[in-house]
This record gives sequence, structure tokens and C-alpha cells, in this order.
Amino acid sequence: MFEKPEQLQQALIQLYPPFSEEVEDDYDELYNPLTYHLIWMEFSPVAYDFLSKASTRQLKEFCSVIERSMAGGENQANAVSTCLLEHGTQLSVKKFIKPYLSEAANKELI
Repeated sequence: MFEKPEQLQQALIQLYPPFSEEVEDDYDELYNPLTYHLIWMEFSPVAYDFLSKASTRQLKEFCSVIERSMAGGENQANAVSTCLLEHGTQLSVKKFIKPYLSEAANKELI
């Protein structure tokens, strides 16, 4: 679970530093808040580039981030599911993460 979207964003940047270049930086609490959905929407288009070059350790750590999001309550689980897992085949990332995800997360992986 991530208490704030910024924690999720930092976890992804820590795993994949080039992701910081994809991150929008003009967030505004009132008009353009940083959300779990927004972070996964920013990550999804570059997921293949990162995951296809990732080591086994990085893939396991990435799947741990997914699992933490899935356990983070309805909002976090919905964000990772609808923005990444439900598009796993379209994004060509399913084969990289499927072996390291729990049964519950794999049910969301399409």
C-alpha cells in the first residue's frame, strides 16, 4: 500500500529512473491532482521499454509495487488494474510480469 500517490511515483522512478522523464510535473491539488490512476497512465505507455530490459530482480520488485497497489484499497487496486493489468496483452508486458504476480493480480491481468 502506498499512503500517497507520490510514494508510488517515487517507487517506480527508483526502479526505472528514466521514468522521471515521463512524469508530468505541473500537479495542482485543486485543478490537476496527482492520482494513482494518473501515475499508472503515465507509466503504461513506457512499461514495455522498461520491463523488456529488466532483470529478474527488477521484475520481481516491479511486481511487488503492483501487489502493494492491489493491497492498497479500492482506489489503488482499481488504478493499477484498469491502467496496466487489464491492458497487459496490448502493452506486451503480460509475459514479463505474469510469473511474479499473485493469483489475485493475475486474475486482473488480461
